[in-house]
Amino acid sequence: MKRIHNVLVYTLLLLFLAGCIETQTSSLPTSEDLPSEAVRTQIDKERDYYPTDNWQTKSPAELGLNEDVLIELIQEVRHEDVYSMLLIKNGYLAEEYYKSIAFDNSRAPINSIAKSITSSLIGIAIDQGYIEGIDQKASDFLSEILDQKDTRKHDWTIEHFLTMTDGLDWPEAAAWTDIMVPLESSDNWVEFIISRELVNDPGNQFNYNTGSSHLLSVILERAAGQSTKQFADEHLFSPLGIGTMDYFWDIDPNGYYTGGYKMEMVPADLAKFGYLFLNGGRWDGVQIIPQDWVDASTTYHTTTELNEAGFGDYGYQWWVKTLQLETGELIHSYYGSGAFGQKLIVIPHFDFVAVFTSSLPNDSYALYFEQITEQFLLRLFEE
Repeated sequence: MKRIHNVLVYTLLLLFLAGCIETQTSSLPTSEDLPSEAVRTQIDKERDYYPTDNWQTKSPAELGLNEDVLIELIQEVRHEDVYSMLLIKNGYLAEEYYKSIAFDNSRAPINSIAKSITSSLIGIAIDQGYIEGIDQKASDFLSEILDQKDTRKHDWTIEHFLTMTDGLDWPEAAAWTDIMVPLESSDNWVEFIISRELVNDPGNQFNYNTGSSHLLSVILERAAGQSTKQFADEHLFSPLGIGTMDYFWDIDPNGYYTGGYKMEMVPADLAKFGYLFLNGGRWDGVQIIPQDWVDASTTYHTTTELNEAGFGDYGYQWWVKTLQLETGELIHSYYGSGAFGQKLIVIPHFDFVAVFTSSLPNDSYALYFEQITEQFLLRLFEE
């Protein structure tokens, strides 16, 4: 198996974006078209233990992983700026790789994987009655919206923000600095976000928008009467054995936690979050996240048209993607993704979670990890 060359991938992506080469459409069905019987979001089984304190280990051979493929995978990431890799199979740590000892048990930026965490907190808040549901109007918590002249914004619901179908002019995917630098320079992020022009009716089209994720954090704080981080500590992280000092979460100029990025976690703790979802929101006998929220947030809700760029379609602040096995069988996967190659990948079909932290080119990391998944991760389960 040849190594994946980032330079080649990066060049191909730039040519694709510039319209200089003809791309082939994938023969796989989109997540929208995947048969419902193939959509598996969680594992329903009794576990030997939960890694509240630490992950227990088993050898790849004990867990039925292909050791030759694993060696190839380690060789591949060793040649790239991948700083950590954790592979969890059947609830056990099968492989733990760090670029150097400096990355072992150290916090790393997870960037936009924070979006998946914020989404989970919204699900908990709905379950606890702080929020009525995804159809509740955002203006119930963000009264500033009602001052906007475009009355279509008055009809924004929480689901519009969860699915990034708010309709705002937000060119983040194509020109990050053009929108995120002005946002970060603003002294009122909420006002900056909601004041952007509407270019689509809400609910009609996906457009990647960290601003909508931030609004979810503000909604959560106003609904629950405590900061997003306090809510996360109490209702999400503490039961997983993740202390308030074990992770970092930044705030905006008004003290609201940044719902879409600016977060750091220890990779082993991030794996716990993925494992929580793999187990349907259950942890050691306690239902932390409602099971139906796990299903809803990690299945298809909107088409992104970013499959060719290595991403997928979108759930509630989770990416969703159809994978094809060597046998031709189609399976469901979902993942959190952060700039420069931060990945939390969940493949329920194989009872599998993978975490990667990296510093890869921001224009090519998605394609890189798409190939990592297809060329290595799926082959780990081949005899």
